[in-house]
Amino acid sequence: MTKFTTHSSSDSEGRLAIWKLAGYVVATIFVSCIAMLVNVGLVYALYSGIAQFAIKETYSKQLGQFVLLLGPFLLLFPEWLLYDLLTTPFRKNR
Repeated sequence: MTKFTTHSSSDSEGRLAIWKLAGYVVATIFVSCIAMLVNVGLVYALYSGIAQFAIKETYSKQLGQFVLLLGPFLLLFPEWLLYDLLTTPFRKNR
């Protein structure tokens, strides 16, 4: 015996909400990856410029690796904050 069920409109609304959330998460990850690529170039260029003028005795490879590793990631926070501040006036009140 086959049991047929009907899908209510709340079911389809729930699925639509899940797809919208998934799309938002994928878009956020994509934009963050693009920003990380830009940040890596920016941090590397700044670090290379500063390292040329640094005193060789104070230069540390560990510090350089630390800056090159965490710098691009830490720049994501002010970038998303700036995005949030710039887009807040255009959002609809919910």
